[in-house]
Amino acid sequence: MELRGNILINELQSHSGIEKSNFNYHFNEILHSYKINPDQLTIELLRETLAEYLQDLILETQEG
Repeated sequence: MELRGNILINELQSHSGIEKSNFNYHFNEILHSYKINPDQLTIELLRETLAEYLQDLILETQEG
């Protein structure tokens, strides 16, 4: 069974060590800002999105 959608998000949250409501809030903000439907999330899309997110954070810290 392929991890995707809410199952993938729940797995990610459970292994993150971050409190669930805090994780959900921030993760949903990331998905929303990259216009990703949580139901369509796959591992590959997760990798791409988090790579872009981290790159954006690095650029922001370098600029500010």
